[in-house]
Amino acid sequence: MKRAGLRRDPAKRLQRRRGLRANPDRPLRRTTELRASPDKPLTRTAALRPGRRRKRERTDAERAAMLSWVTIVTAPGVCAACGSTEGPFEGAHLVRQQVLERVEAARGLEPGTLLWDPDGGLCLGSPYSPCRCHPRHDLAFKRIPRARLPERALRYFERVGPEGLRELELYPEGPRTR
Repeated sequence: MKRAGLRRDPAKRLQRRRGLRANPDRPLRRTTELRASPDKPLTRTAALRPGRRRKRERTDAERAAMLSWVTIVTAPGVCAACGSTEGPFEGAHLVRQQVLERVEAARGLEPGTLLWDPDGGLCLGSPYSPCRCHPRHDLAFKRIPRARLPERALRYFERVGPEGLRELELYPEGPRTR
């Protein structure tokens, strides 16, 4: 198979077919320069990440609620999962955001009513903190035990409804670790 602008050695082709690596001392060389053509402007032919939805536009009131939510949730300055006091910390939703948005739409609630309720958040260590509990929980590497959740969080799951109780099953039954 010949590629435009590249010279290949037939002996190297046989080596590659046999599973041998090309000679690193003689890398492939381009015979023509790469350049953008003004006649053919670059256009995106496909979405960046197929299957991902676009984030909806948030109102000013919802942005203000989001900022106050982060401030309130991270105020304790202690990771709710491991008890570490070394930050930085992030606010973590107890119920996945997409589930909360779906529940809000189904009930006819104003967007952000459940999503930015401070009872539905926990203070967890960010990816830049020593404990890194937030990414570990989100990636299901190390889930937060149900016993570590505060009472307000358990009431929040009930307030969300059946979808919230289904999300509560993601938190394993387990002993307190502190």
